[in-house]
Amino acid sequence: MDVSVLPGKLSAIEGYDAAIFNEIDDEDLQAEMDATDAINQTIRDASDNFMFQLKTLQDAEDAANAALALATAPVVTVAATPGPSASVLPKLDLPSFQGDILHWSSFWDVFESEVDSKSYGGATKFNFLISKLEGEAKDALLGLTSSNDNYVKAKDILRERYSQPKKVVTAHYKALINLPSTTPHIPLINLPVTNATRSSLRAFADQLESHIRGLEALGTAPAFYGDHLVCLLIDKLAIDVRRNLTRHQGTADWTLDELRTAIKREIEIMEDTCELPPPRPALKQEKGKKVVSPVPPSGQVPEALTTEHTKHLPTFLNWANDRDKSGRT
Repeated sequence: MDVSVLPGKLSAIEGYDAAIFNEIDDEDLQAEMDATDAINQTIRDASDNFMFQLKTLQDAEDAANAALALATAPVVTVAATPGPSASVLPKLDLPSFQGDILHWSSFWDVFESEVDSKSYGGATKFNFLISKLEGEAKDALLGLTSSNDNYVKAKDILRERYSQPKKVVTAHYKALINLPSTTPHIPLINLPVTNATRSSLRAFADQLESHIRGLEALGTAPAFYGDHLVCLLIDKLAIDVRRNLTRHQGTADWTLDELRTAIKREIEIMEDTCELPPPRPALKQEKGKKVVSPVPPSGQVPEALTTEHTKHLPTFLNWANDRDKSGRT
């Protein structure tokens, strides 16, 4: 028997039942309908049970045929190419993200390349993302559990908060305004003041260039910064640095590019100056004692000589030169 005709048979029976109901008296109609429903429900239950058993037998037969085909198929050796595993994440020291909007782009570029673009499951990507978030960035995802859908939600939340060019531009401006002064506040032991100023000026220039590059990457040209920002930056420079810059610029107004070039030039001058040997400290004469200084080369007059030394100096130098020429003591 073809089981596909069973639904049609049941529909035909229901049609006959409806015709019978039209011929029955009203007082007997309800009892007849109840009896008919009970019989039809028994038929439907039997049909469903039959279809379930038939499906079970068909699945078992299909599985047996598949196993037989696999056992009789020729063996073909294929080199296995291991793919990403949910339990094996990239062995890469990815950066963490703490919520600083200026660091979002660099963080996400690396994460997207090494994790998001791979074929890991969404739950695995979510766990890896959470492990690389700290501070307010991690707090933004509180309440989300590890799942494929929540990974998509997590990305949307982070992008909505941090991937906004206008907010990034504003953050760069604030960072430029809040750049630390180049004037050393804490004296460094055994370190010349020039070195301290050079070090702080170098750090100042590096941060300045970093924020300018970030703004240029967002399409904000230096010409839009305005004279007020240039004035703020100049005020952050140490007094001696400003004096040197003014000596070259005069009273002319600065542009940002001119200021950047002048700062780089000042750093180079400081570095060249630091390579010179430090001046020799003057010898101090204690009360009641004579100062003994070594004879300098090339006949130079030693520092801190007394009047008695100076009176006999030509005779002493002539004797020293004659001794060097003759080799006698």
